[in-house]
Order: sequence, then structure tokens, then C-alpha cells
Amino acid sequence: LAPVTPFITEMMYQNLARALPDGHALKAASVHFVMIPAFNPEVMDLEIAVAVRRMQVVIELGRTCRDRRKVGLKTPLRALVVMNSSQDFIKDVRLLQEYIQD
Repeated sequence: LAPVTPFITEMMYQNLARALPDGHALKAASVHFVMIPAFNPEVMDLEIAVAVRRMQVVIELGRTCRDRRKVGLKTPLRALVVMNSSQDFIKDVRLLQEYIQD
């Protein structure tokens, strides 16, 4: 896959760049000429960042439990019970439940 990845990336960029207006900073002749934009903390949604971090904690704990019980990552679980005293934690995990199940 490595030899064709640059070409796939270029094709995706060319298709997406059509949506950008002429003269836009991210619209260049090639994706390889576009600089990575600087981090803008104003566009970061802290609620989503917290929810994703909570999802990562659940996934890491699940992997730790699988490792201790010698259960492979590809073996599906019958159930996963998440317990936490914070209702916000539970709400965030439910919001991202599909990602955890994958």
C-alpha cells in the first residue's frame, strides 16, 4: 500500500479542494504544497475532548482486562459493563459507544 498512498492522498485532496474557494490558503496545486496549519485553540471543543479521553480510558481498561485474561483483541465480548460514579462519564461513554464497540 505504501507505494500508492501518495497518489491516493493526492486524489482525495484534489476532490476535496474543489469545495474550497479560489485563493483559499489551503487550496494549492497539490496536497504536497500545503503547509500544516497552526494549532488554533479557539476551535477546540473541550466537551468533545473530554468525552474522547473518557472513551480512551474505557478502551485501555478493556484491553488491560483482555490481556490479564488472555483474551485476544479480535475475540468479541458478550458484554462490557462500564461503572462510574460520574453521570457525565457514563453519558460521554454512551455517546461514543459505537467507537468503543468497534
